[in-house]
Amino acid sequence: MQNDTKLQYEFHPDARLRLKDILGLDGRPPLLSIRRTKFYALVAAGKLPAPQKIGAASVWRAGELLTAIDQLTSGR
Repeated sequence: MQNDTKLQYEFHPDARLRLKDILGLDGRPPLLSIRRTKFYALVAAGKLPAPQKIGAASVWRAGELLTAIDQLTSGR
């Protein structure tokens, strides 16, 4: 039986995620339920990985980001 109370996200570790995918700005459930300002503060503090630039777009590698989110939410 599947636990419906916990959202499961399955991304290839090399997938590139945009901010709207991470914070749920496009109507999807967020990976991290914080505001944009707090997100960038965590990036500046080194608690979340810095984005890669592809043209004008900022993207994050899913594997790095999900690992950092796990560390943040587990209190490590």
